[in-house]
Amino acid sequence: MAGLNSVFDDFQKIAEILITIRNKINLKTDVAWTGNDSPEQLIDYLNGYIQKILAGDSETHSKVWEKFTATGTYQELSISNGWENEYIELSKQFDYYHERIRAVIPAT
Repeated sequence: MAGLNSVFDDFQKIAEILITIRNKINLKTDVAWTGNDSPEQLIDYLNGYIQKILAGDSETHSKVWEKFTATGTYQELSISNGWENEYIELSKQFDYYHERIRAVIPAT
């Protein structure tokens, strides 16, 4: 069971990464390549993901993973808004916690 306790900590870390991304979004944020109609819509999606991740929702974790893939939503967002170097670091952190979670809870 120690593995499950660390998984919940890892979900918390992923939520913190999403919060960092959410906090970079404002009314002037370019969301053209994210599949969202407005910065507000993207913030709403992120808020929903954050809540579900904090609850340990593995299905949402998989959806978020897709958004971190190469040319995914968050990479495109970072490039369009000039924080691609920070995104690289966030993506590395996400990959680390993602792999830890998948070692305990395989993708379905």
